[in-house]
Amino acid sequence: MTITQLDPADSVAMGHWYELMVAVTRHDVPDFPTPSRRERTARFEHPMPAVAEGSRASLPRSPLAWQLRVRS
Repeated sequence: MTITQLDPADSVAMGHWYELMVAVTRHDVPDFPTPSRRERTARFEHPMPAVAEGSRASLPRSPLAWQLRVRS
């Protein structure tokens, strides 16, 4: 398994990431509404202020901005 930072410009990877977030939410809290794609992807376009200012340069722009790649 390889863990890499998710690239917001990769629409296929972003789609897979969103589908994973929906599946996790449905499993963990089935009574909650389906997460909004727009809201989830907006965090990549508008990062948290502390991260944008560089005070946490070693952290990803989003707490869930990592993509798992499993080798077959």
